[in-house]
Amino acid sequence: LREGRFNEDGDAVFATPAALFAKVVSVTIELSDGYRVQGPSFEYLPAVRVYSLHPTIGNVGAALAVSVSGEGFEERSSCWRPDVRERLPTTFVSTTMLHCSVYIEEANSVTVEVATADSELISSDGAVIQGVKEMSLDGIFPSVGGELSAHSITVYGSNFVDSKWLMCRFGKSTPTMARFVSSTGVVCSAPPMRASNVSVSLSLNEAQYTVEGPRLSLVPMAELMSASPSVGSIRGGVEVTLSGRGFEGGAVSACKFGEQVVGADVASDETVVCTAPPGSPAVLTLRLLSSDGTAVAGLVSFTVLNEPKITGMHPRSGVVGGGSSLMIYGEHLGEYDLSIKLGTTEVEDATVVSSSLIVCKSGAQGAGAAPVSLEYSGLTESVHGLVFRYFEKPSVQRIAPSSGPQEGGTPVLVYGAFKDDIEWVCRFGRETTQAQWLGSSTLKCLSPKYSKGMVALDVSFNSVDFSSTSSAFEFEAGIEVQGISPTSGPVQGGTAMSIFGHNFMQSETLRCLIG
Repeated sequence: LREGRFNEDGDAVFATPAALFAKVVSVTIELSDGYRVQGPSFEYLPAVRVYSLHPTIGNVGAALAVSVSGEGFEERSSCWRPDVRERLPTTFVSTTMLHCSVYIEEANSVTVEVATADSELISSDGAVIQGVKEMSLDGIFPSVGGELSAHSITVYGSNFVDSKWLMCRFGKSTPTMARFVSSTGVVCSAPPMRASNVSVSLSLNEAQYTVEGPRLSLVPMAELMSASPSVGSIRGGVEVTLSGRGFEGGAVSACKFGEQVVGADVASDETVVCTAPPGSPAVLTLRLLSSDGTAVAGLVSFTVLNEPKITGMHPRSGVVGGGSSLMIYGEHLGEYDLSIKLGTTEVEDATVVSSSLIVCKSGAQGAGAAPVSLEYSGLTESVHGLVFRYFEKPSVQRIAPSSGPQEGGTPVLVYGAFKDDIEWVCRFGRETTQAQWLGSSTLKCLSPKYSKGMVALDVSFNSVDFSSTSSAFEFEAGIEVQGISPTSGPVQGGTAMSIFGHNFMQSETLRCLIG
């Protein structure tokens, strides 16, 4: 029972008692004299309660769409701002769910309640929305990545908030959870996507995303397959051509030799050229890096070796037709794929005997001086102070005398065409002797000790290539004197003498030497 009163209009006014649950009840009015009047029915409505809302955080200066969960909602219920006593735009979903639009004016908390159509019932346990400044994105790292791979992306900016609904979105892909680092840094996980250029955005509430953010460039999967040359010297400077695929579009911007990073020239989608830096002898890992410093798939080996040197060669001259046998001396000659040139012609039939010796043959070239140069790993360098001289092959026209004793020591004049300033040698059969240059047409040689017989006499300016023609020289048996008769005579001379012995021969040059 409840006591009532009549107002000025004669209406009976009562306060309803509490009910344990929602229901419809009849109303009976009893007057003071005990007279009762049967009134209309009265409906107890369920209590309006708010349990939660989502999202609970939003940007200042923007309207936020929220879902309010609770009970006691009806079709004409609406969200209510108790601080300004204002109804909010509301969509009825069910008796336990409403969708509302809340405008957040400042960085502060906003309470949302639910009210019935006539505002007779208003919840008193509303949920709170936190207003925050809108996030601003300044950049990302890395900004380039390979397609079809997941990437960890660091986003830089301002006004980042540690929210359990902090999300990243790449283009139109499904948002992923973000890891809060600080108010200026967030780490996102980019899902595998095909090659494209996608925008990066953040959200604190799955509803409001940043706009005009940085872009992530996803390029076809770059892969390094080979390097040529794969060997360089400690001096560096070798241009290394790297082959593979997917190099264009920012996928490659640098080469990394071991721990040293150098710039890269992207010649095509399949070719990159880098210059090897100086270093110490070692086998290095050679990688390609994208513009943000991340390594491209694939790696190759690059070997750094001591610098090869040529210190000498023998002989230093040869014939214009080539084919002169050479010995080249130096250091670290066996560690490279070397090319040795005499002037403009590469040596032939080169064989590495050891790290300090190469044997080869000269190539054909015109008469004159030919500077010696060395090529290796794309580098070309001249050998200081070393020149190879090309000459026409000499020829022997005649000799005088054409014979001599087998004991040797016979002066022999060789006639032909001979250059000055060359160390000429004469070859008697298999034996060589030094020659003296007497003029442009004459050399003088001393015959060596040799067995009896006829041999060819030819000449050479390098002890390797001998004249195209030769003359015959005969080594004769030595004269043997056994006795003379008489053995004495007057001092004024004129005594006829007979000499007895072996191997005497009739000759215009036969003479007796007395005294």
